[in-house]
Amino acid sequence: MKKLITYIFMSIPYFGLAQQEYFNVHEWGTFTTLNTSDGLPLHGLFKDETPLPPFVYSMPFFSYDKTVGWPDTTQLKNVSTKMETPVLYFYTNKPKEIRVKVGFNGGTISQWYPQRYAGEAGPTEPYVDFARNYHGSIEWKASILSKDTVLPYSPPSDQVNLEWSAPRQTNANLIKGSNGEIEKYLFYRGIGNITLPIKIEFNKTGKLVLTNSASEDLGYVLVYEKSENISQTPTIWWQGSLKADTYKVIPKPTASDWTEVYEATDNFETALAKAGLYPDEARAMLSTWHNSYFEKETGLKVFWILPRKLTDQILPLELSVRPDNLERVIVGRSEILSPEMEAQLYRDYNQGNFAKYEEHKYYNAFLERMAQLKAGAKLEYTAIDEPLTGVIDESSSNKINLFPNPAADQIAITLSEGDKNSMLSLTIINSVSEKVIEVKNHHIGANLNIEELPNGIYLALISSENKRYKIKFLKK
Repeated sequence: MKKLITYIFMSIPYFGLAQQEYFNVHEWGTFTTLNTSDGLPLHGLFKDETPLPPFVYSMPFFSYDKTVGWPDTTQLKNVSTKMETPVLYFYTNKPKEIRVKVGFNGGTISQWYPQRYAGEAGPTEPYVDFARNYHGSIEWKASILSKDTVLPYSPPSDQVNLEWSAPRQTNANLIKGSNGEIEKYLFYRGIGNITLPIKIEFNKTGKLVLTNSASEDLGYVLVYEKSENISQTPTIWWQGSLKADTYKVIPKPTASDWTEVYEATDNFETALAKAGLYPDEARAMLSTWHNSYFEKETGLKVFWILPRKLTDQILPLELSVRPDNLERVIVGRSEILSPEMEAQLYRDYNQGNFAKYEEHKYYNAFLERMAQLKAGAKLEYTAIDEPLTGVIDESSSNKINLFPNPAADQIAITLSEGDKNSMLSLTIINSVSEKVIEVKNHHIGANLNIEELPNGIYLALISSENKRYKIKFLKK
């Protein structure tokens, strides 16, 4: 009897906890961009990544032929970003009625499921120019069903593909849309023109340069390359974190083995969970991408987790019921043309062999780049290389400093030892080795105005007392 009483007593807190109401909302998705080999964003990214099932709803300017995915009657201009597969999950032990509104600052929410309750209207002009600060939106009225609800999904099972079924593999509640459609999540997709804080480019020695201009760290970055040779193991260029206002120079690595590839996938899943997803959500996210992002698509890609603050700015979310916990994990997938790929495209363009790219998802972007090069655009690879910080003359004990760094309007040069009133020569060059400022006689400690310089990374070349230094700094 004593043991029974003890067991009942110890069970009370857990019984109470089990009855406590909870409500959590989790979201994941991707932004895709394409850069030239010297870091310029390209447009024309409106072709579907993978065909969506035919039951997905679309804006009027999208063709219902999801295999092709070209615009129907409306011309789309300056599409530099594809927003792919954001899904919203709901977790609660009490059924709820909820209104959900998502905005897209810089783009349109062009495809969705279940049917929306409200949202942006279709275009009234024969074109949509996303460089004109477009603001899209979507709104659902939905019922979050009881946790133990067992109902079949509404979409026809013979129309569901892996990309649709993989996100269902979570412990989230079922939801019912305002017209009765049953699904595991709210789905939406879009296109637009937004500025992201990571710049990806090659330098003059063929290394890859990643620059994080955000005020927040990028918690996880993965540089992944899939060769056109399907028998070749993918190459992991680099993985790690990238601190705010810093850059990373990455030399082309030797071929990876499968152990390294599997380790990178595990690390990616761990990073997604660390960013806020449940483990089964992280697995579902990577499973959704497995065929398209990692197995079928060739080329060089940089995956990175957006800072939460940036996600909320681009995709403002409103919920009529305040959740106990809201997690939003959006991953950037920044693809870049290698110098070799870009050169091959241009050769094919000049030789009349460009028709073979017509089925490529980035065909319109390729055409845009070819037109730029044909018009005389020059490939301008950055001069950023390792090392860019510190002192050239390591034998000198008279260290030199530049502050503030990052800088907005002014910088100053100081010496840790020696005559603080002496003069120095100062030259500042930009990322394409252009000289933007040159001062022959500059007082140590005096402010130098850099307000007119565009934001970016610069190199200060400093000469003082027959010694030479170079210091990298960021202008914001």
